[in-house]
Amino acid sequence: GFSCYAVSRESKLKQYIDARKGGEEEISYGTLNQYMSHSKWHPVSHSAYYGETVRSAMCSSKGDGDNKATWKVVLPETGFYDVYVYIPVSAMYSRPRGRPRQEGGQNQERGPGRGFGPRFDDRGTDYHYTLSSNEGSEEVTFVLDNIEDGWNRLGSFHFPDDTASITLTNQTGGNRVIADAVKWVWRPE
Repeated sequence: GFSCYAVSRESKLKQYIDARKGGEEEISYGTLNQYMSHSKWHPVSHSAYYGETVRSAMCSSKGDGDNKATWKVVLPETGFYDVYVYIPVSAMYSRPRGRPRQEGGQNQERGPGRGFGPRFDDRGTDYHYTLSSNEGSEEVTFVLDNIEDGWNRLGSFHFPDDTASITLTNQTGGNRVIADAVKWVWRPE
């Protein structure tokens, strides 16, 4: 039930050449790059992503919300569901920068909070979700601050026994958005 939509910002010539290639192409997975993300949803793989066989996700650079990733499911019964999103924190760490300088034979850190070693680059980034069903829709902003590596709860929402969807846009204050996995967990009353 997952799909992506991206507004093309490519030139007409590139669109024409790509259309002339013909035939189905195999999905080509890339790696998450801390310095550059694609303007359209791009498949990435990493051991931290959700999956049993293929651990993959989709990544897009920040934008105005035109690029959307959507998960759809038919829920078995009406009621409240806890909605979780999978955030691969361990895939979003940057490499160490520089080396500590030597002063008097001891290593010194370069200023407060500038220790050396991996750090979570996306801290404070906001993800914008829209939860929809035939009962209506609700927008949820989820900030990547003090989150778990893996499943994170968006909240509890009422859904009918029908098709429900969650849409993530590329609108963010950070540099990128990662669309990995979503789950609905029914809450018995």
